[in-house]
This record gives sequence, C-alpha cells and structure tokens, in this order.
Amino acid sequence: MKYLSMMLVVLAMSVCMVSCGSDDDDEPSIGIVGTWISDDGETFVFRNDGTGSLSDENGSDYFTYTYSESKETLLLMFNGTSKGVQYSVQRTGNILTLSSGSTYMRLTKK
Repeated sequence: MKYLSMMLVVLAMSVCMVSCGSDDDDEPSIGIVGTWISDDGETFVFRNDGTGSLSDENGSDYFTYTYSESKETLLLMFNGTSKGVQYSVQRTGNILTLSSGSTYMRLTKK
C-alpha cells in the first residue's frame, strides 16, 4: 500500500509538471531581424548578417545596416551610396518605429 501511494504521488506530480507550459512568446520582443511591412506597403527585410532589402512597387534596393539595441539606433547604408541614414528605433511588440528628423516610418512585423 505504501508503494501504491508513492506511485500515485509520482504520477500526479509528473502530470502536473508536463501540463505546465512556458508563458514566453516564441519570438523575442527585441531585435529587428525579420520581415517588416510599412504603412505605405514597402517591405523591409533585415537579415542576421547585417544586410537587408527594401522592396516596393518599383523594385528592390539592398542595404547594409548597423543596429544598436542599447542606443536604439539604426544606420542604413544603401548599396551604391556613400552616405548612411541614421534612425532612432523604438520597438513595441510587433510594431517597429523608425524616425529621422521629419521622416517617420511605422513598420509591422510580418
């Protein structure tokens, strides 16, 4: 009887442990890697290797980027240009906001 009680307790504990899941989202809420769609329909793709593309109805442009999560800044350098564009970055969930002077873009994670 003693062993039966212990087996029931072990069984109950194993069921409880298996049924508990993580409340964490599958996707981290930090970083910008991935595909983002602007309100104007432009598609930004940021890759892990610091490269990306910007696509719209006129075609695609390619760029390299440097993202500083701690400073919340993004520097985009489009291929064929010698000057970059510095953006302030704010990410809230699936919304990425880029601003530079009077330029403001709101991007949604795809």
